[in-house]
Amino acid sequence: MAAPLLFLDGECVLCSRLGRWLMKKTNGQLQILAVQGKLAQDFFSQIEPQKPDNDSVLFWDGNRFYVESDAALKVVPFLGWKYAWLRMGWFLPRFLRNGVYRWIARNRKDWFGTQEFCELGG
Repeated sequence: MAAPLLFLDGECVLCSRLGRWLMKKTNGQLQILAVQGKLAQDFFSQIEPQKPDNDSVLFWDGNRFYVESDAALKVVPFLGWKYAWLRMGWFLPRFLRNGVYRWIARNRKDWFGTQEFCELGG
């Protein structure tokens, strides 16, 4: 099976930096692409089910998309034992996790800025 895919907002500085950090930590076990990039757009046009309406993070495990806090938590097993404690996030109710996620997503570009050139692949 090909590596799972993580799609991040390539225009967001926070997302771009997080993507670079994840590339180092996951050692190629996870492919990270900018959601606006050509590779991502080609993938979205060929895949069923269709890409969910989400502008910051998507995780594709080979069968389905995960969004919001579920997408973020799907990355945790690829980070190694030092970050295993983050798996406890699954115990929080989704409405709480997604509430925090949406608050950060809504403010991330104001807090961290945007960029024209994406440092992520794709």
